[in-house]
Amino acid sequence: MRKRLFQFLNVSILKTLYFNFKCLPFSQSIKIPVIVYRKTEIVSLKGTIKIKGKVKTGMIQFNNINDEFIGSHYWRRIEIHGEVIFNGKIDFGAGSVLFVRKCGKIEFGNNIIIGGKTKILCEENIKIGNNVRIAHESQIMDTNFHYLRSINDGNVEKCTKLVIIGSNNWIGNRTSIMKGTKTPDFLVVGSNSLLNKDYTNLKIYSIIAGVPAKLLSEGFERIFDLNEEKIYNEKFNRIL
Repeated sequence: MRKRLFQFLNVSILKTLYFNFKCLPFSQSIKIPVIVYRKTEIVSLKGTIKIKGKVKTGMIQFNNINDEFIGSHYWRRIEIHGEVIFNGKIDFGAGSVLFVRKCGKIEFGNNIIIGGKTKILCEENIKIGNNVRIAHESQIMDTNFHYLRSINDGNVEKCTKLVIIGSNNWIGNRTSIMKGTKTPDFLVVGSNSLLNKDYTNLKIYSIIAGVPAKLLSEGFERIFDLNEEKIYNEKFNRIL
């Protein structure tokens, strides 16, 4: 109860109303699906924001205080010039950044948690599936921001490329997901990893890690169900 009260008191009512009624049709905005917390810098909402499916109050939480490893004093940043599509519940942690350029398009699935101080920078196209957990201080970018020229033949390649994160992925903290990354469903990524290619040739229920990330093991999945997790906490005498 105390935690919920603390969260409620940290909601920015003005920013919440501004976001909903500026970006969404009245039939959706009246339900207040988007909650924006204090210490959130809204740089731009010039882009297009869409919610697909059933709209519920508070289904999209910008910078909820949900990460015990990140303090609530960090400022957050929202800058949307392109298109953002939400397909369900999502919670952005404290200190997170969502930046979408004018030609960028990012689509979020349902039941996603973005850890604190995570940066999502979209210049072209990013797709994130359902039931995804991205731990704190990670970054997702579909661009190198700058160009490289080959000294041998003078060739300059495109600096952006589609990023796809499969459903039921668990991304460890401080992971960098770079342009051209594609992951299969039910993937576990170890902390401090670098993803920069297509991994969809891997079997589902794989574990990868490293710089760059490589296959470590197969046949494992993260337990997402909180009730089941509670059973194992009791079994292993884990006191939280």
